Amino acid sequence: MIGRRKSPDGLPFRLYKREGKFKVSYWYKFPAGTWAFCISAQANNPAAVAEIQQAQELNGDTVKSGTVADLIGRYFTWQKALKLTDAKRKAASTLVENKVEAKQLISTFGAMLPPFVKPKHVYAHLAGRANKGAPAKANKEVALLSAILEYGRTKGELETNPCRGIKYPPTAQQ
Repeated sequence: MIGRRKSPDGLPFRLYKREGKFKVSYWYKFPAGTWAFCISAQANNPAAVAEIQQAQELNGDTVKSGTVADLIGRYFTWQKALKLTDAKRKAASTLVENKVEAKQLISTFGAMLPPFVKPKHVYAHLAGRANKGAPAKANKEVALLSAILEYGRTKGELETNPCRGIKYPPTAQQ
């Protein structure tokens, strides 16, 4: 396992940079510990250095504008900005739980554009999570996704909410 950076340098996780007198280099390290690539440029060539700085996107931590991951981030920002007395605002404990659920949604839907999320994708997510033994959690995740996509619908990012009319799988009562 890779440890935390000793001094924060603004680079994403697993991306490393070395600035020498004549050369600037970036390295990316896979979670398994192997090195994926090394990109270098002459230090005195700002255009080449700017070009290789785009390697940060290879890390996968960069959220692209217009994706479901971006919409999820904007949804939570909107929720925080609402007044405590606003009926649309969720409780603080609910938002904490929703942020945990959002991580799973980002791993499934994060790179997709909101208009391209279809009911078949939602059902595939439900089935996949149920097969892993978490059908109740999958239901909560889809309910959160529905709220997020409804927020996106009010902002004009998609015409219809694909989570409407989804039949949730039954869960064991406790």
